[in-house]
Amino acid sequence: MEEAQVAAAAAAEIAMAQAMAQAMAQAEAEAEADALAAVALAEVEEEHMVIKRRTAAAAEEEQAASASPAAAAASFDVGRHPIEDAALRTANAMHFAFPVRDVDEARRFYGQVLGCPEGRSAETWVDFNFWGHQLVCHKVAGYDARATENPVDGDPVPVPHFGGEDSGPGSRLGSRVKGSGFRV
Repeated sequence: MEEAQVAAAAAAEIAMAQAMAQAMAQAEAEAEADALAAVALAEVEEEHMVIKRRTAAAAEEEQAASASPAAAAASFDVGRHPIEDAALRTANAMHFAFPVRDVDEARRFYGQVLGCPEGRSAETWVDFNFWGHQLVCHKVAGYDARATENPVDGDPVPVPHFGGEDSGPGSRLGSRVKGSGFRV
């Protein structure tokens, strides 16, 4: 009987040691998961701070640029808060290059009518900040957008083309375009 009791006690000790080892392994796994979660949270918080800094810097730049009467006349006045506008400008931007027949005409439309800030340029091209996206107008001798029209729902649509929505509260972009004399 004594042998049976010793064996039972040994089995109980082994079972207890296995349970303790399992509990320790689970605690270590939970601690490691907590540490990984803390690192991920810190990375997200850092990214959030970077976005906030970029947004604040862009808002300050926008405010400084809009302080002059010339900049105010060319601004994109849609009633958007400067911080919202800055956040849009710091979003992932696209680059779109397309042909134009006249670089100065493109400057008048994108710069003066739409109010897009002009970036770099040369004699045969100019780029604009199109609400955070880069538009590049390349002069192509003899280019005529009407020669590349494609019928869409019965209307002649030039190819290439792109568009945007002008439906925000207080939006005046549509009326600025319509009053510009450009065919759109």
